[in-house]
Order: sequence, then structure tokens, then C-alpha cells
Amino acid sequence: MKQKLLIDADVILYRFSFANENRIEFDPGDELYNLDPASAKSDADAFIDELRDKLKIEDYLLCFSDDQNFRKTIFPAYKANRRKNRKPQLIKPLKRYLRSNHPFRLIRKLEADDVIGILATRHPGRYVICSIDKDFLQIPGEFYNWNNGEFRRISEAEADYWHKIQTLIGDTVDNYKGCPNIGPVKAHRALEDDDSWDTVFSLFESKGLDYDYFLTQARMARILRDSDYNAKKNEVILWTPPNDTE
Repeated sequence: MKQKLLIDADVILYRFSFANENRIEFDPGDELYNLDPASAKSDADAFIDELRDKLKIEDYLLCFSDDQNFRKTIFPAYKANRRKNRKPQLIKPLKRYLRSNHPFRLIRKLEADDVIGILATRHPGRYVICSIDKDFLQIPGEFYNWNNGEFRRISEAEADYWHKIQTLIGDTVDNYKGCPNIGPVKAHRALEDDDSWDTVFSLFESKGLDYDYFLTQARMARILRDSDYNAKKNEVILWTPPNDTE
């Protein structure tokens, strides 16, 4: 089977947009940005070509996030902490350029992570995921992290395990908290003997948190797979634990 790269385009957008704008500060609070859109475009093009050459795979798709996000309908505070963050001014023109000059995929109300997760699990073995995002440890298949040069093959059991870990530890960047006072070390230790969803839920219960809170955290953490999306209706199938723990 001829393989294809699924490239996390959101990371590329931010990386090369920020890299090609220089802040000029005249006085505190009085600043301008010197923008170089031509360099942003050529840098992004070169990076994509470098990925294809390094992995010896010609075919690829850039995967983008939609402006709307289904998670916010479940948990309105999702990523609310980012509203005050300044976005690079080149992000919109660079996005238009990439979408006009490269094959890409975007699905309404989904993030790039979800688009990648759905495609990768719809056609096992066909795609190699390319990103720096640790959340892709939740997706069975092949994952290349271009930051550290690590290539991993992730089994379904490993992917399920990492979903549980992410549910417990949460993600402060995305503004969902997980289980209070549970960091990565405690999360792995808690699942050493029994890594079932019953164990995960019991940790939330031990903190006085109910099933609905636990389920919301798990749904925020979940990177969608093909089984989580109805392509005919363009609808997300909200995740529930196997043999529901409620």
C-alpha cells in the first residue's frame, strides 16, 4: 500500500507565521510588526518538502482546524484561556496560501488533530501522522514527531492507554483540568495494576467528582477516531467508555 503523510498544518501555520514577523517597539505599548509573508510561504513549503524527503513519502495532506469547535458545545471553557493570546498576523494569509497550493483536508467543527485521527484510523496502515503533539499517542498507527525525530508505531491498546492518561492529567493549555492533583507520574502509577476505565473513574470519585465531570474530561481529551465520527451525517459520535462505567 502506498503511504501518505498526514501533516498537522496548525503547527506549521503558527511556527512560520511567528518566525517571519519581527516586533518593533518604539515605547512600552507602542509597537509595530515587520512582516515577511514571502519568507513565511517559502519556509513552510521547504519544511513540507523536507518532511516528504526525510520520510521518503511523496503523497501528503495538510490537515487544518475549522474555526468552529465541537468541544466548546460540550465544555464552553475549552481553550477559553487562549482568547487573550495574540495570534501572529501572518496566520491568515499563510493559511490561504497553503490551502491554495497544497492538498489539504478540513472537516467542519473539528480540529486538525481530529481530522488526522479519523483518517488514520479509517485506513489503518495507509497514513503516517506528522506532528509534534503528544496527543497523537492516542491514535493507533504510525506517528513521526519532527521535533525529536522519533518514529513510533502505536498499537490500539497503547492508544487507549494514552487516552486514559490524558483524561487523568488534563491539559492546562486547552483549559480542561483532568483529575485534581494527578500528574503524569501519579497517573501512570495508578494504572499499573489495572488500566481499566473503572480505575480511571474511581480516581475522579475519590476526589468527590461525579460521572458527568469525568466523562466531560474524557471527551475533551479524546482525539477522534473513525468510530467517533458519522461521515454521512457530518456528526461527532460522543465517546463513552466501553461497558459504560456509570
